[in-house]
Amino acid sequence: GDGVTISYTGWMISPTYKTGFDDAGEHTVTITASDGKDEVSQDVTVTVNNLNRAPILQAISDVAVKEGDTDKLKALIGKGADPNAKDILGSPALIGAACAGHTEMVEALLAAGADVNGKGALVDSTALVCAASEGHTESVKALLAAGADVNAKNEYGQSALYLGAQGCHTESLKALIAGGADINAETVNGNTALRVAELMGCTKAV
Repeated sequence: GDGVTISYTGWMISPTYKTGFDDAGEHTVTITASDGKDEVSQDVTVTVNNLNRAPILQAISDVAVKEGDTDKLKALIGKGADPNAKDILGSPALIGAACAGHTEMVEALLAAGADVNGKGALVDSTALVCAASEGHTESVKALLAAGADVNAKNEYGQSALYLGAQGCHTESLKALIAGGADINAETVNGNTALRVAELMGCTKAV
């Protein structure tokens, strides 16, 4: 007539457990029944099958963009890789290609549907801003032709024109101005492209 208490130890510590994808595999649970005086235990093996997992798209940024391998990139896209896939830092493949000046890769990603104005998770910047900051003029032109926001800014309020002027990248600046860049746009500190160009001794650039 004594009451019996059931307890669980090991992988489970309660009668119910909501599994996740990381739980796939075999686990041991010890179930113990006790009436306060005597108890009996038994180990039970619980098998969690790896089912219904969403497909994982290959991160283009990691496997191709950093290598500048356009053929590999196109092959991955042809197999269904997401052109907007991000690397482990949350940066889209397009930003990686633009920052590195891989114009053919920039064009391939844009043709596959990459978001021309997409931003990174850690760095609030676009592909155009990064390309201009590095002076990759051909990538700048390709992005502008695809409709990139010429006045987009990073988290510091710095536009592509501002960063291009900071680096004295004359040809990139010409392309940006021709594309409608606001030469009077200010950063969060109130600086403009012309002001930074004067500080850097590159007034001919703006």
